[in-house]
Amino acid sequence: MSCRVLPFPSQVNEVYTSIFTFLKTKNGRQRQIMLLNIRALLDEHHISHYNYGSFSVHCTADKDIAYIYGKQRGFNKYCPQCKSYLYSADGPVTILSIIEGIKTDRVTYGCNCGAIFYKWEKK
Repeated sequence: MSCRVLPFPSQVNEVYTSIFTFLKTKNGRQRQIMLLNIRALLDEHHISHYNYGSFSVHCTADKDIAYIYGKQRGFNKYCPQCKSYLYSADGPVTILSIIEGIKTDRVTYGCNCGAIFYKWEKK
């Protein structure tokens, strides 16, 4: 069985860089650039998600909303990598996406140490 080999998408590195730049700056403009880069990558390759090591990027079916989906689970109120407190307003941890459920939400956090993880939050 033969397979089709696709070229490595050049935007993959751009998306990765824009995510971690947003985590360092926490700037509204940088967040918009990050979301636009995610949508551009997924649109160009006609895919709905792309996997990285510790997270994946997704786009809704109508291509309106791009979001980041953490793969590593956090269990307490601290970053699993650097142990920074999650809930301080000016701390290093920020929310990247929220997927709402009926009783709980799956919240993906990013830390400026480079960790991207999710946590189940009760409503």
